Amino acid sequence: MNGLLTSRDREIWRLTLPNIVSNISVPLIGLADTAIAGHVGGDAGIGAVSIGTTIFNIIYWNCGFLRMGCSGLTAQAYGRGDREEVASILTRGLTIALFLSAVLLLSSGVLIEWVIGLFSSPERVEAQVREYVWVRIWAIPASVSLFAFAGWMIGMQDPKSAMIVTVSANVINVAASAVIAIWMEKGIAGVAIGTVVAQWAGVVMSVVIVRKKYGREFEGYKLVKSLKVEPFRKFLRVGGDIFVRTLCIVTAFTLFTVVSSWGGEVVLATNTLMMQLFVLFSYIADGLAYSAESIVGKLIGAQDREGLRDSTRRLMAWGVVVGLLYTGVYLMFWREILTMFGPSEEVLVRAGGEIGWGIAMPMAGLLAFILDGVMIGATQTRWLLFSVAGALLSAVVVAFLMQLSGSEQWLWPSFSTFMVMRGVLLVPGYRKIVSCRTQ
Repeated sequence: MNGLLTSRDREIWRLTLPNIVSNISVPLIGLADTAIAGHVGGDAGIGAVSIGTTIFNIIYWNCGFLRMGCSGLTAQAYGRGDREEVASILTRGLTIALFLSAVLLLSSGVLIEWVIGLFSSPERVEAQVREYVWVRIWAIPASVSLFAFAGWMIGMQDPKSAMIVTVSANVINVAASAVIAIWMEKGIAGVAIGTVVAQWAGVVMSVVIVRKKYGREFEGYKLVKSLKVEPFRKFLRVGGDIFVRTLCIVTAFTLFTVVSSWGGEVVLATNTLMMQLFVLFSYIADGLAYSAESIVGKLIGAQDREGLRDSTRRLMAWGVVVGLLYTGVYLMFWREILTMFGPSEEVLVRAGGEIGWGIAMPMAGLLAFILDGVMIGATQTRWLLFSVAGALLSAVVVAFLMQLSGSEQWLWPSFSTFMVMRGVLLVPGYRKIVSCRTQ
């Protein structure tokens, strides 16, 4: 197999595989936390951890701009061989992370109570949610800082170190949560303490890796210079575009769930299960997208025009291979995959009538994943913002027109439109990048 791959193909997969492992480890740890919560708190504990985790996911998803901003800017500085700027970007990322953490902690009282109020949950569950959340908030500075560290390592063409931190922190999370919640009998609070311990352990590991592996990058480094206004302004512009783009994506996925709930329990369960097919695809597609960030940023920094064109073409080709592979597996085994989640026969029957949309999602979404990574690596983030906003508008138009025509089956067509248009609207930006007219 090695003989069939070029050096660029091998580089793509050297960067992609650690990212895939990191992506897959996160939901597995979520399952473990849920199991521990069920053991110590019963059904109420499971519900409490589910709601609590949702609250923090909302916070962290919107802090994802730190990872993406750091990866693109760092990769370009790495490609230029600008060691001072490489060190400065990490400093800026961590400075913003600590500022955000302070804001979140100071506003946590109002924010958390407001979000808890959005959920209609029994009093016993609500009490355990508060117990969980008010402990876990102390992981916020660590969790947000880890976004900056991970993005910086990916930009340094070193996703393996980011993977080591992520997987190690997740293993510590499970072990600490089990010991504190079960053996030390701290209950739901113990699950939260385990997460706090794990996130801070991840920060310690990140600092150690940066010091030992990248100490040379910080030789002659001047802190004051890294905190100048103009570089910060560029970082915040890139981050701001990504932040608004992320809000649009969160809006699309939230609306999908909300509209699904209007159809009743069976429709909601069916759409939730079919969405899992998209989630499974995203673990691999995101790995390729992260590779695109690293490779494109490095090649733009090095001003390697031919390498940029060749690498982006190969990333696209691998995206198509992965998309076709998932499509084939889903086409043959969709029922077996959905059955693993334990749905009723009624849900499976309904899914069978709409499964074509689930099977089509990998091919519908692959262009958006790959080009997202290309744009982030090139720090052409305004394209990301406009493409997602345009895709969201397109999806709304499709839903409106289908409803106007009397069709009740408009949710999946509109969501598919959103994913397809995200990619299509990035094509002009992609052409601009590979023609090296990015400045």
